Amino acid sequence: MNYAIISATTLLTFVSLMVNSDPVPLTADVGKSFQAPITVSTVRTKKDIQLYNKESLSLNTGISNPNSFKNKKGIFYYDLNGFRKYEEKDTTARILVLSSSNKQFSTTLTKGYCLNDPGKALIDSLDKVYRLSEIDHCEYYFQVGWKGRISSIVKGDGQSVSAESVNAARESLHMQGDSVKFSVHIHPRILDEYGNVKQAGDYTPSVTDRTGHDGIFGIIIGFEQKKPDYNPYGITNGQWTLPFYPVAGFYSTHDPAFKAAISLEKFKELISTMDH
Repeated sequence: MNYAIISATTLLTFVSLMVNSDPVPLTADVGKSFQAPITVSTVRTKKDIQLYNKESLSLNTGISNPNSFKNKKGIFYYDLNGFRKYEEKDTTARILVLSSSNKQFSTTLTKGYCLNDPGKALIDSLDKVYRLSEIDHCEYYFQVGWKGRISSIVKGDGQSVSAESVNAARESLHMQGDSVKFSVHIHPRILDEYGNVKQAGDYTPSVTDRTGHDGIFGIIIGFEQKKPDYNPYGITNGQWTLPFYPVAGFYSTHDPAFKAAISLEKFKELISTMDH
């Protein structure tokens, strides 16, 4: 074995060159096996802050990502289209404004036509009213209070709800320490002796509904028929053979101009989204 003898001066020169020289870059093949280091800047620039505000505090974030503001204090406003607006506050609240028009959003909210922190209890009551009515084709009714309490569900007399039934619902709400903010009832589908639909309840208010005073607004569950398919010859399917789907309509006895509607399934889906 041969040994090379290196003087101390040569050795010091070699070490100095190794320390002060630029690192040799990795080849492409070797570089693939190493992950680039993750660096975190501790300095937030004005551009960084603007980007954060644009992404996190957008006025139109939609409802596709309900966890965007999870655990963040403030008020979350939604409309019937899923438009979402965030307002920073010391409290956390979720408010569904019963408007499908961005132009009417502020006006509708100011008038109080909104649901404060709706949740599963409201969805369950909407479901129950719909299921019961589909069984016996009668009207069913309940009230929701300012504190979010929900009254017992009462059955109407056929296609109407008596004053006694309304008072019974109101009394059950009072027993919970709440007073009525809005009411909900269903206009049922009426069938003939063969089980065919001869009348589908509308989601707009009747004359009797217009004269009632069950809160500042009301919700009516009615029905809309699926639009027929037109063939090139202009012939449509039979009028009553197409399926119906439930619709939630909104109205106010104090403001005849106020009206909005959304399918019942989309309405429940929106409430569910807000509740998470």
